[in-house]
Amino acid sequence: MSFFKSTVVLCVACCSAWGAKAGMLLQDSMRVSITGIDVLAQATSKWTTASDVTMDIATVKIDYEKGAGILLHKAGPDNTPVSLTATVSGDLELDLDFMVSAESDPVLYFLGKYPITLAGDKPGSVEISTRAENPLFRISTPTVNVAKAPGLWQHLKIRYRAGMGNGAGTKGAGKPNFEAIYLNGVLIHQQLYLDMVEDNAATNPLLSFLCRDGHVAFRNIYYRHLEAPKTAATPPRRFYRITNPIILNPGTKPYLLRSYLMFGGEKRTHVISVGNPNHSNFSYDLKQGALLQVWKGEFVDVTAMWESRGEPQTATPLGAVVELTAKPSIAVLGTTDESWPDSMAFDDMHNKGYTVDAAGIPTFQYEFSGMQVSDRISAATDGNSLTRALTISNPGEHVNCLVAVGKNVVSLGKGVYAVNDKSYYVKIDRQSGAFVRKTPDGEELIIPVQKNKGQISYSLIW
Repeated sequence: MSFFKSTVVLCVACCSAWGAKAGMLLQDSMRVSITGIDVLAQATSKWTTASDVTMDIATVKIDYEKGAGILLHKAGPDNTPVSLTATVSGDLELDLDFMVSAESDPVLYFLGKYPITLAGDKPGSVEISTRAENPLFRISTPTVNVAKAPGLWQHLKIRYRAGMGNGAGTKGAGKPNFEAIYLNGVLIHQQLYLDMVEDNAATNPLLSFLCRDGHVAFRNIYYRHLEAPKTAATPPRRFYRITNPIILNPGTKPYLLRSYLMFGGEKRTHVISVGNPNHSNFSYDLKQGALLQVWKGEFVDVTAMWESRGEPQTATPLGAVVELTAKPSIAVLGTTDESWPDSMAFDDMHNKGYTVDAAGIPTFQYEFSGMQVSDRISAATDGNSLTRALTISNPGEHVNCLVAVGKNVVSLGKGVYAVNDKSYYVKIDRQSGAFVRKTPDGEELIIPVQKNKGQISYSLIW
């Protein structure tokens, strides 16, 4: 576990356009190149660099490969904040990925002075000092927790205004301002004016880090300078129809909503989305028996369905969405090398509807190639996972269940798999006979149905 000495390199990212989602960057974004520990000023012995990191979901166990690309703080008491050597000033936009371990309490200091918590009960909280010379502070907490489980990569995006003369004559004029903060693609803070007085330093460290215990890792750190906000021209006098968004959330039991859904660039017409009271939600394709996506946070925006004539008839998830796959969950494969079908043939799939138990949990039912399939999907009480239980009657020798699809599927032991660059976990009984196979697009996690006597059960954790 040695350190790697290198020069800090700031380079223009060779990327195209960038939107709100992680991994899409503007051409003028600058990247903090993590080639060695010299990326930090006066790093403590707890910091190192790595090319890959795997953290346990429940303990502080960690495995990592020495190398470059990831900045890693190893567990152990450490009360010394450290800063990136990169310094900046003015209006900024920042993007980074981070991973925290169980029992970790890292704090990220934007510009070395604005604390943002990355773990704990309310991740994404911003601590705002009242004065630079006064230790009093207030804490702004997100309205909803969309953080992922320990050991999964998460994405943070910040848009910051330095406050120097911006928005003259408006609320908060002259004050620093977090224009927007996104966690895992969800807006958790907006127009958050900071009371701290700006110092007179020409530049500040882009980021400082403090991790008193536990592991934390960072990668893909990009930033860019923003143009000064422009004064909006007075628009010509016109009449506009203003529509308030229609937000749908469940009550004390799960809410089942039939709708169209945009998924993978396609408008799917036989979708049911289920919102749970604990904010763990999912969408299911009734035509393919496919679990399309899961997310934490608020349920759906149904404006396109319920406003006016509602022509699009699409529902929009409001939380941090984890996309799964539109491929059918059950298929007959002649060999283990046969490609998984993209869809079920029309004559092979006969939807039988669904039932709802006393707790409001749905079980979807359909007939496939002469087999009866029951598919029950329930949310854990902690809101961090879903459990899926499929029952397939009289399965043949070549019937299989597709559990996960991604660019990689990595076994972490004890029946736990990390999927798609540690985007989410799958937990399966170790006796299920589950196996991972390579495909032209990545890897698939599959369970043979007959080995499990037609009873398939697994959990998705994110």
